[in-house]
Amino acid sequence: MPEPHEPSRFDDAIALAANGDGVLRGSLDPRWWGGAGPHGGYLAAIIVRASLTEADRRQKLRSVTLHYLQAAQPGPIEVDRDPVRRTRTSTTLRLTMVQHGAVIVVAVATMLAGRAGPEFDDVVMPDVPAADLTPVDKFRFRRGVSDFAPAFSNQLEYRPCIGPEPLSGGEEAIAGGWLRLRDERSLDEPAAAVLVDGWWPAVWSRLWQLPRIPTVDLTIHFRRPLPATNSPVLAVFRSKAAAGGFVDEDGELWSPDGQLLVQSRQLAVLVAPPDALEPPASGPAR
Repeated sequence: MPEPHEPSRFDDAIALAANGDGVLRGSLDPRWWGGAGPHGGYLAAIIVRASLTEADRRQKLRSVTLHYLQAAQPGPIEVDRDPVRRTRTSTTLRLTMVQHGAVIVVAVATMLAGRAGPEFDDVVMPDVPAADLTPVDKFRFRRGVSDFAPAFSNQLEYRPCIGPEPLSGGEEAIAGGWLRLRDERSLDEPAAAVLVDGWWPAVWSRLWQLPRIPTVDLTIHFRRPLPATNSPVLAVFRSKAAAGGFVDEDGELWSPDGQLLVQSRQLAVLVAPPDALEPPASGPAR
């Protein structure tokens, strides 16, 4: 079994094989763990890879929604694809990821052909320094708790430039910066799926105490053709509301020339005490 800090080739980590029975088989790599279980973006990348095996060449993956049902373990998985509807211009799939007979993820993916229509663009990429002017940093916390980093973060290259320091009690829940796979693999839909869930949670910017934030569901929208480049993309994440023990997060991936490529939205459980928004009485939060 590989050590969590060892390099991982992304294509190997999401590989799936068909054995003639219609079921795809792969194996979950512990180097892509997010804590107690596999990183949600890693599982999304596997589901996206499975979806693309069913796509008509005229259709592009436009949307995938995943519901995370329970934690998994390193080792073998199966992904079953059930076509819900197929037409000349669209394909909708229901995908189920199973490990040892237990359902880990249920997802729906939609592939659609492009079409002519009105276009407008009111979104603007944040004004940040270019990637080559932004230093590489690790998946980090503010001083005093910097030893913690989930395994998957060792597989990504971070260049933070957006938002307050994590666990610093900032005024808004926003985080991000330039991001890419550490093996410098070119961007495509599976890579985008892991990157759009690859940053530390935006809500960390507002908190003083480290929470647990297991994802309930994640939706990814692929808005434009992805450039076949291994250059970093700008990843931006915002949380606008936390209530009832849950928190939302909106994500964006931007090309270096300011094109919005991918959007995401997720709902997560926010496991933290009510006073996590209050500064500690003394000393750094731990």
